[in-house]
Amino acid sequence: MTIQTALEQLKSRSPKFSTLKSALVKQGLPKSNNMINLETKFSNQTLPAAQLISQAQTLERIYKDNVDWGDKAVQFAVFEPADKPLLEALVAHTYAPQYVEPRGNKFPRQVTGAEMDGLAISPQLVRSITNATRTTATLYFYGRGYETSKQEFSVSGMTDSISQQRFLGYDHVVAYRRTVYQRIDTIFIDPANLRIEFRADATRLTRIADAAQALVTLKDVFRSLAQSQVNSVWQRKTLKLANFFPKIEQLYNGGEGRLSSLGHNTAAGATNNGKMRRGLSGDLKADPSHQASLSASLTEKFSITKAYSYYNDNSTVLLSIPGKAADTSSVPPMINTAIVEDCIDEAQFIEMMQKLR
Repeated sequence: MTIQTALEQLKSRSPKFSTLKSALVKQGLPKSNNMINLETKFSNQTLPAAQLISQAQTLERIYKDNVDWGDKAVQFAVFEPADKPLLEALVAHTYAPQYVEPRGNKFPRQVTGAEMDGLAISPQLVRSITNATRTTATLYFYGRGYETSKQEFSVSGMTDSISQQRFLGYDHVVAYRRTVYQRIDTIFIDPANLRIEFRADATRLTRIADAAQALVTLKDVFRSLAQSQVNSVWQRKTLKLANFFPKIEQLYNGGEGRLSSLGHNTAAGATNNGKMRRGLSGDLKADPSHQASLSASLTEKFSITKAYSYYNDNSTVLLSIPGKAADTSSVPPMINTAIVEDCIDEAQFIEMMQKLR
């Protein structure tokens, strides 16, 4: 079952919820709190229609998160507290789209072949979507990219007379093909955390320089859009660029991080640090300190933060992982957030791109 099918079934009150989570996982959605107990969360058919529609909208947001965080090259711009009004103005603004979609289309989407001619090489703003409280905004851009492939043919292997005559005297022929495709870039504006996240579509990019250039282009497009539609100060505003966002799954499953902090929340809401010494180094229930605290509360939960040194110690990645309740199985907890610390220069950025690809 696809994501789209799951959404349609949810809205029509005829879902097959036993496979909904599998469909989400198959689509490669990021693991987050939205992924917990999906079958239970979406399977109650006695819910009022309004609440069911709300759940469908939640699932749509999860799907759009997957679009946002597909195979993206991501970089943060971090700001000072004095810049917060500028960021809030970006969220509150009603943007004039640069590319207008036909009415009734699902969003975001892959355009059809006939529509591809309407896309520009430079990303064009399609839509701005704010969260429910209008405290953050995501700008969606459509653009056109090109992918070049080549294939080598041996002249001696050619059988038709026209080709043999045309390439007489040559040993090999190299044929190049250029394919056009759609890019979906996004920019996430988060005034509360004083940052803007640039998410360039790197799905079809194989060269490091191309991925880095895609981010440069997206930042230029943002600056032009913001200064022309919101505030001219963005024409000269310095963007302090922080680290590239790593592929979380690779970090979680393969990295050997050091335990940075560990908390355990009791039923009363208190947080006790240092309860578990082993962190993520295996079965959570096999840890002696975990075993000793199992009787403390059936509702206690463990939260773990691990630090990973990345890119020749140039930066540190912190993973905050909410734990399972103490009375559940020892399935590893899901990642909630990842915070990338430290700034890097262009050479280090290119190096980390190489390591992630």
